[in-house]
Amino acid sequence: MVLFIISMFLVGCGSSSSDSFRGRIDHIQANEFVVNCTDAVKKGQRDSDDMAHLCHVQITEETMFLSENGEALTASDFSAEAETMVEVVLTKSVNFRKRSISKDPSVLTAKEIILLSRERVTSEEQVVDALKKQGLRVQQGEKDPNSGAYPTLRGVEPSIYRINDKEVLLYTFESEEEQRAGWGEYMVIPNKEPIKNYNADSVLLIFKYDGETRTKVTGKIQRAFDELMEY
Repeated sequence: MVLFIISMFLVGCGSSSSDSFRGRIDHIQANEFVVNCTDAVKKGQRDSDDMAHLCHVQITEETMFLSENGEALTASDFSAEAETMVEVVLTKSVNFRKRSISKDPSVLTAKEIILLSRERVTSEEQVVDALKKQGLRVQQGEKDPNSGAYPTLRGVEPSIYRINDKEVLLYTFESEEEQRAGWGEYMVIPNKEPIKNYNADSVLLIFKYDGETRTKVTGKIQRAFDELMEY
């Protein structure tokens, strides 16, 4: 029994080595990209903390900068300010989990850095389609004329929907910057109803709940937004 428990513990704590990972560029400095490698570190872990992990990746004269289509790029095509998503291919495999636990100071060297892209989320139709793919029942709703719970944010009025009979507000802004500013405006509104927010590029969805925050419905909404944001 003791051996079985130890075996299970080792399996849970272990993770296989990999010669590549994906993440957003945190910052760029001389001959080095600092990339968020949290997903690689926590891969396969059931119980993990919320700590972010950064990997310092050395750039050499042999490092190739590429698009997803294999087109040659330069380091100047990559930006930390734009939260650029990249795939880093290393010169050798590494066990990210063990490296993090042991605080291994060894240098990671990039063989290739690939600029990733995806379709931007800019319309209600994209969100509604993604929600329906999760098996959710999405219907156009109507404003309650006796309620003031439909604020205009950054000059944008919400579209009203019902997801499995729960009311949601869906805002479509001109840009991601406007969406973030709109969410900031919503945050300072006094005496708000309990809500859960979902943000993706130019779109903000506000889900009104009257009970638990984590349900099958909210889980499916989160998966829909996760898939919309996938590279």
